[in-house]
Amino acid sequence: MLKSHMASAHGLILGFLMLSFGSSSHASESFPGIEKLMTEDQQRETGISSLSAEQIKALDTWLITYTAKDAPVIAKTSKAVKEEKKKTKHDGTRSRIAGHFSGWGDKTRFKLENGQVWQQRYGAKWKTSLENPEVIIKKTFLGTYTITIVEADKTTGVTQIK
Repeated sequence: MLKSHMASAHGLILGFLMLSFGSSSHASESFPGIEKLMTEDQQRETGISSLSAEQIKALDTWLITYTAKDAPVIAKTSKAVKEEKKKTKHDGTRSRIAGHFSGWGDKTRFKLENGQVWQQRYGAKWKTSLENPEVIIKKTFLGTYTITIVEADKTTGVTQIK
């Protein structure tokens, strides 16, 4: 009797996951996907770039479930994750601006390879011409954020909009 209830529960869970992630376009619309979360270098280094569309979709589904269920627990219990969080707080979040970057001025939007979008807070102007420049987003002691273009060592205040 217990086995049949467990089999039914597993069937319901599997059905829910398939409805939530497998056939629903809503999940894919709101979740950026592994390919947008990783830089091109990270995709190449991990082999993600060689996976089929079906494998990427399965990995995205797994990542959604993992993020919702397991990641919060591991973040609290794993020494390696705690150390990485400390580094990230100190070093900031690293990514790249997707495509050509010509500088900033008057509310410039920064679209990053990791799917985030940040907007300049100040009207300061700076001109350059860079392709996919690396950036670091840092939280200041006042709780605001800055973006630094690594190769130019230029920084401006930003607000995350996505």
